[in-house]
Amino acid sequence: MGQRAQRGRVYRRCGCSDGHGKQLGPWCVRLLQEADHGRWTYCVDLAREDGKRRTHRRGGFASRAEAVREITRRRARTSRSVR
Repeated sequence: MGQRAQRGRVYRRCGCSDGHGKQLGPWCVRLLQEADHGRWTYCVDLAREDGKRRTHRRGGFASRAEAVREITRRRARTSRSVR
C-alpha cells in the first residue's frame, strides 16, 4: 500500500468552561485577547492499514514551535513505518 497524505493542524486551546461546565477549548475568547493564555495542541490524521483514518492528538505545548516540531516528528515516524 502506498503512502497516504497526512493532514494535520496546530492550534491553541485552554481549559476554560462556560456557565454550564462545558469546556470551551479553542473557542475561548481569552485566547484571542491574551497571548499567553492556553496551551498549544496538534492533531494529525493518520492512515491505518485497513484504509480508515485515525486522528492522533497531543497537547500541552508551551509554544507553537514546540507543537510544530512534534507534529513533524509524528508524521516522519508514521511515514517510515508505512514504507
